[in-house]
Amino acid sequence: MINPTEQISSSTANHIIIISLVGALAPLMMIQLSRETRLVLKYRNLSLDTIYSG
Repeated sequence: MINPTEQISSSTANHIIIISLVGALAPLMMIQLSRETRLVLKYRNLSLDTIYSG
């Protein structure tokens, strides 16, 4: 039987690690997302242009 207080503390530590990792990666992810959305919008505009021209 695992001591529940130990389990809670370890899970809290894991959460803290995850949160700090997310905090560190968030700006990079946002940059990547903005790039991808720009590409998607570009492709969408191109496809719309081809549809309208065709």
